[in-house]
Amino acid sequence: MKPAIVPQSLSITDRKVRFDLVLTTDTYQYNIYLFFGDNYLEKQLPNYQTGFKKVEFNIDDKSSSPTGIVIIGYDKNLTEYLNSSPSFLPQTFHET
Repeated sequence: MKPAIVPQSLSITDRKVRFDLVLTTDTYQYNIYLFFGDNYLEKQLPNYQTGFKKVEFNIDDKSSSPTGIVIIGYDKNLTEYLNSSPSFLPQTFHET
C-alpha cells in the first residue's frame, strides 16, 4: 500500500497546509515535501501506528502558494540506513 492523503482532508489557508496521512504497516518513516516554486518545506515522520496521522505545515513566511506535495514512505531497512550515522575511524587500516 502506498502512502496517501485521506480524501477530503486537505486544507490550505494563508497560514497552514493540513491533511490526514494514511499510515501503512510496512512503512517505518515518511518524508513529506511541500513545494513552493523553487523552495520546499520538509517533514520527517516516524510511523508507530496504523490508521491516520494529522500533518500540518506552517506557511506564514512563504511568499508564494504551495504548488505540490510529495510523500515518500521508507521500509524498516531503508529507514535504519538513512538515519544511521556514518562512522569514520582514522588509522584503522593496517597493511601487513
